[in-house]
Amino acid sequence: MRTLLIVALFELILLSASSCEKETTTSSSQTSVERIYYYAFDEKIYLSIVENELIVNYIEGVDKEKATLFLNRVAPHSQMAWLDSNNAVVTTNSKAENGNVIQFLQSADNVHTWHPIYRLENGEDLLISTGHLVVNFLPGISKESQNELHKKYRTAVIADYDMYSVLRIPKNGNAIETANRYYESGLVQFSTPDFFSNFNPF
Repeated sequence: MRTLLIVALFELILLSASSCEKETTTSSSQTSVERIYYYAFDEKIYLSIVENELIVNYIEGVDKEKATLFLNRVAPHSQMAWLDSNNAVVTTNSKAENGNVIQFLQSADNVHTWHPIYRLENGEDLLISTGHLVVNFLPGISKESQNELHKKYRTAVIADYDMYSVLRIPKNGNAIETANRYYESGLVQFSTPDFFSNFNPF
């Protein structure tokens, strides 16, 4: 996991980019369009959502066979690709089925979080959330101030390294939005969602 985080962090630094937020813009026809982004340091990285695909972050120790069975009952035409012991990509065949899956996941006891799968607006790279954040506080920010921010956004520190900390977002939270809130607090050097790297399950 630490290797994955370091690789993801290095890629972000090379991009000079990290947090997810919706930004409303108005086109020439006066139609409002919401753009999703996260911060890579102080640069906004814009994303698009991959239709009918989700990443589900299950709780530790989830029974993969049962989880797959229950999801197939909700969405019979869906497919699951497990990335590891508690993270799976779900692909559905329609917006309606995707909506049914989301409704099910929000109330499922064995699900911690779920997210859409994103794609960079200017490229083909897929961004698949682990349900964690990678955060580095500015020098001089006290532990008390850090803990106040964690409490405010209901995050939990699951690992501390020299260059960054790894935070778990709350149940049914959104990693991109939470990462953005941390960056916009003015207390961090960077705050980015943690993404799986070089993912290709099919």
